[in-house]
Amino acid sequence: MRMPVPTIHPDNRDDVPPADSYGQGARVWVHRGGSLWRPGRIDSATPMAAMVTYRPTEHRGTAVDTVTAAHLAPRTEDDPMDGAQPRPGARLPVRPRTPDRDQVRDLPAAGERR
Repeated sequence: MRMPVPTIHPDNRDDVPPADSYGQGARVWVHRGGSLWRPGRIDSATPMAAMVTYRPTEHRGTAVDTVTAAHLAPRTEDDPMDGAQPRPGARLPVRPRTPDRDQVRDLPAAGERR
């Protein structure tokens, strides 16, 4: 069964299941930003609210927020950005190497010339 993007505002919903009825990692629609339902996943939940990771825009970035059960709806569609992996051959950023102690000791002190 396909679950399209909801069109109803959360305040107008009658059929709101408890937030913990969605399991950890469940795909959901998250209502944020006025009238936008965005794709997300459940991180953890209580009956009243859930912590979710969702995409606040059409771009790759995600946000983490706590939302009440009325602001969640089931989602079955794949989200192309869910668990996005780097494309094959893409170079990942590398953290610069920290100099070891011997290299730091050999540096001139502030104001000292070499």
